[in-house]
Amino acid sequence: MDVLQCIEPSVNYILCHLDDQYSLEDMIQHLYHQSILIRDCSHYTGLGPNWFRIAVKTREQNEQLLQALRAYFTL
Repeated sequence: MDVLQCIEPSVNYILCHLDDQYSLEDMIQHLYHQSILIRDCSHYTGLGPNWFRIAVKTREQNEQLLQALRAYFTL
């Protein structure tokens, strides 16, 4: 997805940046309503608005996340 920039992980989560044309809070709420939680990282030192991280889960859970993100970006 061009709207997300993700950093190659070396741990069990992936750090991502959401394009500034989108609201991270809106995306967090959209995912929350589908029982998917992501961590807002915009307050972390060295990062800024729209940075977040997602956990690496099972294949099925990762597919669910991808489907939910696709749905959000086609709203």
